[in-house]
Amino acid sequence: MVVIAEKAPLQQSKSSEYTNKTLDPRETRRLFHSDDFVNSLIQRSYDVIMREIPSTEFPRVVEIGAGAALIKKLGWPVITSDVEVNEFLDIVVDARRLPFGDSAVDALVLKDSLHHIPDVREFFEEADRVLRPGGRIVVFDPYWGPLARFVYRFLHREPFRPHAQEWRFEARSPHDSNQALGYILLRRDRQKFAKIFPNLEIREVGLHVGPSFLLGGGVHSRTPVSGRILKSLFYWEERQGAWMNPLRFAFLAVFEKVSSPGVYPSQSREASGV
Repeated sequence: MVVIAEKAPLQQSKSSEYTNKTLDPRETRRLFHSDDFVNSLIQRSYDVIMREIPSTEFPRVVEIGAGAALIKKLGWPVITSDVEVNEFLDIVVDARRLPFGDSAVDALVLKDSLHHIPDVREFFEEADRVLRPGGRIVVFDPYWGPLARFVYRFLHREPFRPHAQEWRFEARSPHDSNQALGYILLRRDRQKFAKIFPNLEIREVGLHVGPSFLLGGGVHSRTPVSGRILKSLFYWEERQGAWMNPLRFAFLAVFEKVSSPGVYPSQSREASGV
């Protein structure tokens, strides 16, 4: 059982209007049920994520940035959370102020949400605190390969800023982002990350989602290409080897906690245990 130390109030954010940058959770659920490609994309993403945290070893799982809570539609027993309230979530939380006791959580899941956290250093400090030794953070987020980098920089509505000096960005809305955060943490500043967070070992698991993502318009828009055709192409891409990697759009990485949490300056509050 996960004890929530400071449960966030279920209040709608002032900046929570759904715009063309995001989908209303109800619309996301409708697409999940009606569009073969979107269904396959989401289901495959969660399958590869949850493979890293089998329920027998990781029973206390929290998803950060769960949105429409589709992980539960797929049958995974997790606590769903997001920074904005909607009817499908279990709790509303800020990823930088997690309302869980020390060592109270077995795993944290972030599917397409890490790059929306305005200060990921604060998030990892909190993750280090709430995870038990051996716990994991599983991240599925935008990749930085040549095709993805071009698309994210010039054709995507969310920014891709690989040269950002800091691990944070100014956020006027929960939907603001830097899609290059994965590149910054896992490539450019990997040694810096290891020095700041010696308790969190990084293991890159794999690359996913090929050009079908581009042909299908992603999740937020549609193209004339049939969902069934895209679904077949998507699963064919997932079976391909390293030659497909330059064309991938997403990475999967695991951060595993190897010892007791450190103490960080920004952690000024105390949380109760389980």
